[in-house]
Amino acid sequence: MILPDSKFRQLWDFIVLVVAVYSGITIPLIIIFNIFSDLFCDISGWIITAVFLGDIIVKFNTAIPGRGKLILNRKEIAKKYLSSWFIIDLLASVPMCFVSKFFTVGRLGKIVGILRLNRLLKLLRISKS
Repeated sequence: MILPDSKFRQLWDFIVLVVAVYSGITIPLIIIFNIFSDLFCDISGWIITAVFLGDIIVKFNTAIPGRGKLILNRKEIAKKYLSSWFIIDLLASVPMCFVSKFFTVGRLGKIVGILRLNRLLKLLRISKS
């Protein structure tokens, strides 16, 4: 079980913050100007997806505060996480660069382009923490 104030958790939160800020800068540039190559999009997409999926795993394995003590029961942790930020974290983990390659025509392509913004939801969650 990962303790919420452990060195690992602090380092992990910093890594997620850096990746989320990076996404917040590059995703609008990709959507509006398409200034990055497909290779860049693929590599950064895989890295961002891996970090955000890793964050879900870390969240399911991190003790949470409750009533003056830490809750270490995985079932309670999962219940709390599933009822709070899990959906946003899961949506932020969807690799939209890869999805958008299959839907690039017309209105659907624009919708998929906008869906890339789902990773910016991670910034919202981090700002609330």
